[in-house]
Amino acid sequence: MAENRTIYVGGLDENITPEILKSVFIAFGEIVEVTVPLSPGDQKSKGFGFVEFEFDEDALAAVDNMHLGELYGKTLKVNISKQQTTNIKNRAIWENETDEYFSVNEQDDNQNEDSLMKNT
Repeated sequence: MAENRTIYVGGLDENITPEILKSVFIAFGEIVEVTVPLSPGDQKSKGFGFVEFEFDEDALAAVDNMHLGELYGKTLKVNISKQQTTNIKNRAIWENETDEYFSVNEQDDNQNEDSLMKNT
């Protein structure tokens, strides 16, 4: 997602598709990508989505015009998307802690093995 060109759209109806969201926001400028996450069970919208525009100004215009607007009877919350500060794509959130745990325990095990070998 590009900085200041991607907007967050919250408060979406469960039946909203990327195509519908694109048709609503295309009036503000050229769209690069539209994402609407789906619930795994019923494959319906989770109630939010992201729209990436070609230019920052288009994203700002969409926020100015669509925030607190209505779509399918629901009030939209539209803001510039906050960028993710760390790259945790495809990693478990506990992975770093696990790596550290095993690294420390491996060192302890090696020290224990060394002391056992010296005692025999």
